[in-house]
Amino acid sequence: MIGRGFNSPPRNNPEYRTCLNEYEIPAGFRHDKTCCIHAEQRAIEDAKSRNESLNNSRIYFLAIDGNGKWTKASDLKCTICSRAVLDAGITEFALYATEGVKVYDAAEFNERSYQYKTPPKS
Repeated sequence: MIGRGFNSPPRNNPEYRTCLNEYEIPAGFRHDKTCCIHAEQRAIEDAKSRNESLNNSRIYFLAIDGNGKWTKASDLKCTICSRAVLDAGITEFALYATEGVKVYDAAEFNERSYQYKTPPKS
């Protein structure tokens, strides 16, 4: 492991230290609706802060529930993270999914993230 990350609000700005659920963003606007810095962003930042090279590396993603247990992650849906992965020189994205660990080429992760559609609210 060369970097770790977690989802949370921005650390250094007290005004944004708590999430307000989802922000009201117009339909069709492609952007993250939460207040959090993403775990992938933080893992990349952590590795770079220790002068680790991320070129040709693999990033692993899994979800953790409120009890600290691993849970299956869902679709490749975050364009913020897919672009951060490409920018860092990471070449593979591994996802702990229902079918087990699935490894995607970073370019495929990026492409699939743009194809993801948010399910309609019921």
